Amino acid sequence: MSTCTNASPDSVAVIGGGWYGCHIALTLRSLGFKVKLFEQNDGLLKAASGNNQCRLHMGYHYPRHSGTRAQSRSGFKRFVEQYSHLSRPVLHNIYAVPSRESLLDYNTYCFIMLSSEMSFSEGAPHDVVTLTNVDGAICTMERVILQDKARNYFESVLGDVLELGKRIMEVRDTDATWGHHSRPSVEVIYEPTLLLYYQGPVDFHAVTLVDGPLCSLYPTEVPGLYTLSSV
Repeated sequence: MSTCTNASPDSVAVIGGGWYGCHIALTLRSLGFKVKLFEQNDGLLKAASGNNQCRLHMGYHYPRHSGTRAQSRSGFKRFVEQYSHLSRPVLHNIYAVPSRESLLDYNTYCFIMLSSEMSFSEGAPHDVVTLTNVDGAICTMERVILQDKARNYFESVLGDVLELGKRIMEVRDTDATWGHHSRPSVEVIYEPTLLLYYQGPVDFHAVTLVDGPLCSLYPTEVPGLYTLSSV
């Protein structure tokens, strides 16, 4: 798509229809700006925003970085305030510390969470799951994002400003796409990410092993469909 050179100061072009792009476009339009949202795919949330674990989390799997935990809690609260209808609670959301593979022991993990004023209950419900080879587990109140519902919502409320199937070829002055449009000036290493989907019982639990190169089993918006991914 060619570059627009005659845009007025109150006109904003948003590149990318992921969560950031949709939220930015919706916010700017509510502030009175003329907005156009350009997405190269045929629908919204079709790239990274729609291909992930969809965990709306508060940072329980970041015990080694207090700043990330604080940012996660803040983002969780703001998301629920504005988009609560686009997520739902996870009934049994368990974080377990393996006996051998974890970089932290269970007591240290709990101390870190308590020092960050993060609420949880100790132990996994025995009538829900039996865990072996773990030092301990906690239950938390996190949520799962409803991707299809979110996609339909944004395509509805932003329908009059959407430009789907339009790829931006040139950005002048400042590229704010976090390196997606143009390669950053520093060396970047790209790694493939694999997300596995499994069918299971509708009322199955969510289990995340912490902390280190471990895995997480998490529900999706589809009853009985779960993702298995790295932590």
